[in-house]
Amino acid sequence: MSRAPRVLLSGYYGFGNAGDEAVLAGLIDTFRAAVPEIAITVASADPEGTRSLHGVEAFPRFRWRDFCQALRGSDALVSGGGSLFQDVTSRRSVYYYLGTLVLAGLCRRPVMICGQGIGPLQAPLARRLTAALLNHARLITVRDPASVEALTALGVVRPPVHLTADPVLAMTPVPPPRAEAILRQAGVDLSRPRVAFALREWPAAANALESWSETVAFVHRELGAQAVLVPLHPPADVALAARVAERAGVPTVRLAGGYAPREWPALFGCMDLVVALRLHALIFAATQGVPLIGVSYDPKIDGFLRLLDRTPAGDAASITGEALCRALRNTWEARQAEAQSLKQKAAHLKRCALMNGELLSRMLA
Repeated sequence: MSRAPRVLLSGYYGFGNAGDEAVLAGLIDTFRAAVPEIAITVASADPEGTRSLHGVEAFPRFRWRDFCQALRGSDALVSGGGSLFQDVTSRRSVYYYLGTLVLAGLCRRPVMICGQGIGPLQAPLARRLTAALLNHARLITVRDPASVEALTALGVVRPPVHLTADPVLAMTPVPPPRAEAILRQAGVDLSRPRVAFALREWPAAANALESWSETVAFVHRELGAQAVLVPLHPPADVALAARVAERAGVPTVRLAGGYAPREWPALFGCMDLVVALRLHALIFAATQGVPLIGVSYDPKIDGFLRLLDRTPAGDAASITGEALCRALRNTWEARQAEAQSLKQKAAHLKRCALMNGELLSRMLA
């Protein structure tokens, strides 16, 4: 290729979700490590914000004429990462991402499905269309073994499928002093132990507020640690954190959120333990070797924990405060050994995540 290769990136970008913005940052790092001269354009809900935050070209994701123009000026469409081909959190979004694959085919551009978690897909139409379109991809990489199994169950057999890892695992964080400054400004006492909670609303979890409030109070009263409530997707997570803090009836620190992608891992790296319903909070903690407790609301949580040889503390719909507190005490008492184990596993997963860029480089060659 005589000129610098160009790729178009499509994912859940520009919506202010910390996890997805970290995915984008991780992909940019990975692609530039493998192909230093690569030019990246992103379909974004907030093009100006994406350009400013990530230093790449961007355009409005729902402007289909611009999408086609960007495709024609690119050498490939990269779809991912994240969980784009699922219909649990949204029945409509899967058709948007399938539509981008159709456009790539019409523009005769190869498709890489990159670092994704596949499924769950419940609607028969969504399953059939996903199988048909993914069978025409040039390359597929997925972040966990469950996604490999999901592709097999869908009947995806034609493109090579590679098990890599979530792109966030390859992202370079800011230095620790930057994160410490953010935490001090928010009111965190860095001389005391800290337990972070990264929660999210889940409609099926009828008693969630009571369970989480009980657990936050346990951290303060029994462990003598600070409970730090961390919103990865404002404003919903901010409102939930406020309700949990009020119900707990003990001192807490609530972070504002809205931090830059590379600040998030460093912030979690300043914690002594992380309890999370949010996948990327668990990933941020793992990259920094911070002991973690995951609560499952989606197979992607189970899938990532399995990569760490761990299991969820329970299911979001039914877990009790008693079970959460028990898991907290057990992990707290073993936190030094847990940290060492996680550092080793995260180093391996980072190498797997970097394969996303290496495989793209081969595809473009």
